[in-house]
Amino acid sequence: MKKYLIISISICFFLTGCKKDYPDDIPPWVKNMIREFKRSGKSHQATACGDCPVLILEYKETSINQKLYSIQLCDPTYDYLYNDKGDPICNIELWNCNGPNGCNCGPYNSKNIVFVRKIWQAHCQ
Repeated sequence: MKKYLIISISICFFLTGCKKDYPDDIPPWVKNMIREFKRSGKSHQATACGDCPVLILEYKETSINQKLYSIQLCDPTYDYLYNDKGDPICNIELWNCNGPNGCNCGPYNSKNIVFVRKIWQAHCQ
């Protein structure tokens, strides 16, 4: 009995140890980007880690029900909003804001963009 318990616990640890640290229901290009950040973070800590680690967020454009993704890096010059196909829409820092109508980012308006979830953040030691 003790033998089966040890085997069961070992299997549980093995299965949870292999779990990805990002959701399965994201587009392949986002998964590839995460893999690239992880790879670069291992050899160049400043790339994915440092003072402000890489952060990937998911948003939803409510008027057309489209998922959008934000890739945030230390340098705001590279903080872009992407559509679900991986096409860059606009630089988040350069949104065109004009009064009470919200900010425009490409064809999207900030009033219609809502936060959904955090997809991934670089885990730095």
